[in-house]
Amino acid sequence: ARRLLAGSAAGLALLRDAEDDEIRSLVRRTAAEVPGFSATAQEVLENVWLVRRTGHFLSRGMVTPGAGALAMPLPPGLDRSGRPLALVLAGLIEELSRDEAVLAEAMAEAVERFIGGEGR
Repeated sequence: ARRLLAGSAAGLALLRDAEDDEIRSLVRRTAAEVPGFSATAQEVLENVWLVRRTGHFLSRGMVTPGAGALAMPLPPGLDRSGRPLALVLAGLIEELSRDEAVLAEAMAEAVERFIGGEGR
C-alpha cells in the first residue's frame, strides 16, 4: 500500500535519517498537494525525533480510524539502491498501545537476529 511519508508510521520511520530541512520541505509540499493533509512541519519533526530517540514510532489512527501501526527503520544498506526500509506491524490501536514496549523489543530483536546491524 502507498502511504504518505509525513502521514504514516512507516513514512516517519523512513524519515529517521533525513535532514530536518528536507523534512520541512516535504511537509510543505505534501500540504500543498494532498487535500486534507493538515500536519505541520513541527508535528512531523517531533514524530521523527521520537523515532530517532526510541527507534520506533506508533501511529494511532493516522491512516485508518481505530487502527495503528508500529514502525521501525531497518539498518541502512539492505536495499541495493540505497533506499531506506522499515518493518511495520499494524493492528488495533488499543492492542498496539497496550503492548508497544513488548512489540517494539520483539521487532528489534528480530531485526538484530535476522538482519544484524543498527535497526534501532
